Amino acid sequence: ALELVSVLYKSYGYKGIFLKYNNTNSLKWISEGNEDNSENKRFVTYVFKVIDTLGAKSTDIAITYDEGSIVNSKNENIEFEVESGAVIFKETPYTLTVSSPEALPGETVEVDVSLKNNPGIAAGALTPVYDNTVLELIDVKRDRTGFDGPIVLTESNKVVFSNSENEMSDGVLFTLVFRVLPTAKNGESEVTLKYEKGDLVNINEYNLNFKIESGSVGINSPAIKVSSSEVIPGETFEVDVSLENNPGISAGQLISVYDNTALELIDVKLNKTDFYSIIELTPSNKVVFAFSENKISNGVLFTLVFRVLDTAEAGRSEITLSYEAGGIINQKEEDINFIVESGAVNIIA
Repeated sequence: ALELVSVLYKSYGYKGIFLKYNNTNSLKWISEGNEDNSENKRFVTYVFKVIDTLGAKSTDIAITYDEGSIVNSKNENIEFEVESGAVIFKETPYTLTVSSPEALPGETVEVDVSLKNNPGIAAGALTPVYDNTVLELIDVKRDRTGFDGPIVLTESNKVVFSNSENEMSDGVLFTLVFRVLPTAKNGESEVTLKYEKGDLVNINEYNLNFKIESGSVGINSPAIKVSSSEVIPGETFEVDVSLENNPGISAGQLISVYDNTALELIDVKLNKTDFYSIIELTPSNKVVFAFSENKISNGVLFTLVFRVLDTAEAGRSEITLSYEAGGIINQKEEDINFIVESGAVNIIA
């Protein structure tokens, strides 16, 4: 956990010769003129470098000596009681941080893995951990000056990298490239990393213990929202159908679902300001529309016009939409999946 890098002694006022033996970390002192020194003060200071805590909370530091190695001017043995010390480690100061971007189902999204308080890293093997029912890891890439070694995404989805020297700076280490599955639901999908002891090392092959700060991919699924209102029997009213997180659509066939014992669908009106094209309400109450190009606008797509039947009973009546596979597509004729949030009409008798 520690590496002894130097010993400080010259500023403490002891006269004589200090000899340090690097191969054994031993220190020898001979007083000037072979005089006894009876002062009680700081003798030497050992300077250590923290290599890595390896998960430990502390490590003991002690000084030992052989019998006869401490003597006075008469060459008599002097015995000292040694009180050990310790280095208490703070929480690992260096981290690998995973970013938290947002994406739509079907999109490709990049998640950065960044270094913070980097002690110097030369090689590593990291396993991304994520929900494979939501995300698919398809690539890893690195665009970092100073890191000249290879980086590989293995068949087991482990990111392996190396460098010819320690990379000392902070910032993006590499980027994970995911595809959000078309079936992904709204919400945050966690992305983190794991590794085993010895998987992260510096150029001297010392183990590095990085703290992992997890990230996530925020998934904003396309949604169709149906508005709600309050009406009375015999009244004509409008229900807006709006798009949210629209990835781009060019055509659709939506089926209006409602209680036909309480409501009658009589018309549909397209929002021509943002979605200028043709729209049709078929005899089977299917709303059909098509555009010459992908429309990526959000907001009101069209408005359903209903009449409340005179015989309608008081209460809440749900209004929603449904569609079949291929019912909403983009210009490439790819299926676009929307979540439908139902609306309702509150009939007051």
